[in-house]
Amino acid sequence: MKKIGMLGLMLMFLVSLVACGGSKYDEVIDKVVAQDKKSMSSNYMSDIADELNRKTADVKVYDDGKYIELKFGKNNYESFFKRMSDGSYEEASYDDKEYVKEDAKLEYEEKNGREVKPSNQ
Repeated sequence: MKKIGMLGLMLMFLVSLVACGGSKYDEVIDKVVAQDKKSMSSNYMSDIADELNRKTADVKVYDDGKYIELKFGKNNYESFFKRMSDGSYEEASYDDKEYVKEDAKLEYEEKNGREVKPSNQ
């Protein structure tokens, strides 16, 4: 009986570990999506901003989180963010966007809130 109890405890522990799994980029993706939504709202585009969320986005993370690309297909809206030296994110410059498109290493990708295998691997 003790063995069954131990086995049950181990099984519950393993299930809880799997449930806690997520991307190391989860927090920063949520932060950037919220920042983008806030920016859209302040630019009098609140009708579009209301529809911007992680579950409707295609997200790509490049160069170990230095660059993040967001695409919202329904609105045909796209934005790029660059991590600054203090850890915050700002909208990327045109040159940064070109670098990301041409040379940056894709580290993580998700579509509509679900992780997918990065398309460049």
